Amino acid sequence: MIYIFEYNVDEIQNEMLVLLKRFHCFCSDNNIKYSVHAGTMIGIVREHGFIPWDDDADVSFTREEYNKFLGAIDGQDVNIAFEAANDEYFYFSLYDNAFPQLWMVRENKPAVWLDFFIYDFISEHRFSQKLKKAEIAFVLGFLKNERTIKSTKKRGTYRGLKYAMIYCAYLLGCVFPKKWKYDFSEKIRQSHPGNKSLIHRSNDRYSGVTFTYPVQVMGEYITMPFEDTALMVTKKYDDILVPSYGNYMTPVKDDTVVSGVHGFNREYMPFKAPAIRLNNNDLKKLKELELMCLREFDRICKKNGIQYFLGGGTLLGAVRHGGFIPWDDDIDVMMLPKEYEKFRKVVDLELDNRFIYQCKENDPQFHSIFDKIRLKDTIFDTWFSKQFDLTSHGIFIDIFVHDYISDNKYIQKLHIFKTILCRSFVRHKWDDSPMHFYGRLKLICKIASLYKKTVSMEKLEYRQMKTVTKYNGRNTRFLYDSRGEHTKNGVFLASILTDGAIDMSFEGINFPVPKRFDEYLEFSYGKDYMTLPPKEERIPGHDLARLDFGEYKNEN
Repeated sequence: MIYIFEYNVDEIQNEMLVLLKRFHCFCSDNNIKYSVHAGTMIGIVREHGFIPWDDDADVSFTREEYNKFLGAIDGQDVNIAFEAANDEYFYFSLYDNAFPQLWMVRENKPAVWLDFFIYDFISEHRFSQKLKKAEIAFVLGFLKNERTIKSTKKRGTYRGLKYAMIYCAYLLGCVFPKKWKYDFSEKIRQSHPGNKSLIHRSNDRYSGVTFTYPVQVMGEYITMPFEDTALMVTKKYDDILVPSYGNYMTPVKDDTVVSGVHGFNREYMPFKAPAIRLNNNDLKKLKELELMCLREFDRICKKNGIQYFLGGGTLLGAVRHGGFIPWDDDIDVMMLPKEYEKFRKVVDLELDNRFIYQCKENDPQFHSIFDKIRLKDTIFDTWFSKQFDLTSHGIFIDIFVHDYISDNKYIQKLHIFKTILCRSFVRHKWDDSPMHFYGRLKLICKIASLYKKTVSMEKLEYRQMKTVTKYNGRNTRFLYDSRGEHTKNGVFLASILTDGAIDMSFEGINFPVPKRFDEYLEFSYGKDYMTLPPKEERIPGHDLARLDFGEYKNEN
């Protein structure tokens, strides 16, 4: 299963038409009046469909009709409201932009969305109009998040003093929760109603906010042909289009057309996209190729006298299942620092040319704290890794290192917190996302997000490695999961790993595991690690976006 987020106008328009049909049916069933808007309105009047190069769709409501829409979906999952099939996913974004958005993602199709614009009353007095428009200008910056302020700067929508004012409003908004900012902005938009004879789009971009219309402009609606269906539009569409577009019935010249407004990428999405759901055959093939990577890693280590162990879910799978955990989709190995350094010295010389060793030193776009061995000419991409132009996106195994830590329990806690903080800085600098700390310390995280913008990735990575390796080579008795997912679990005795290894069967092949594997698994997963999790938790660990077996697809 593949969800497509690359940009293609024809594919997006085909999928957008599906969303418009579903949206129109929902509104009709719930007696909700709406009008197509902006480029979609020009399209329905002039083209009887999409403008050939347009890549999005807009609709508008009066405040009364918009509240009816909210009431129709209130208290239920949007997927239920829109009767989503198994291969569909709907999302209604209320707090992520100045205007709400309805998203639809379907299997093997582009992600598409509708922008919602709302008409509110505005005073007939010029001074009150200017005051409200100034307040909304502030709100436009106040509502922005790190993703949308970056998009605003990239597009150059506002420059100079206007951008500086918007950025200051954005900084002020950083300290407030999304819902509070949304509620505050809604009060501003519905203020200064006057005698309710004029309306304007109160959640539009600033140029759109400034247009005012008689209330009758959104008083009557008609349906007009649009592609192979019919959609709703205000009867007085000319009164809206002429002030905004002038002679809108005359198409622009071909040499002035820019195909696509958004240059769409997943970064624009205000929600986490669904992961690919692997069928049994694909999961089986994936595991075969991961096992190929593991056998190559094992060959190099044994040839050079390097000690390693199966780690993480791979170790748990070996002990509990005699191989892969049935729903697992990766392989983990672990090493002690000295063995890791020995491995790094020989891997480039020893690695078969079917594979590639990936670390931050040989891939400028790769900033992971743990290294990988990848299989060339294949693809295994999560939604995170897909954003970057990595040297390789191949199927992989992860190589983790357990670093030493102080014997003092108070210093241990401080050091673990510092490790989590350093890793978080690097992780969020990597994809330029806001800092967070398990939903807590929100104000501190907002400040930290601003701070990380001022520090280079090189400096953050230097601090990270200096922190996790601080106690390596010292005479300490404890290790911690410095580079893995169990950092918060605390520390464990170094002797659990230094006491040596035994062979254990994994998919019919013997690989080394710690002699004291029981103690290690208790540290990682708790004393009941042999108990299967509930069925709803038996899911792969990666939010998979792309998978390609390349030349290995048809190999037995």
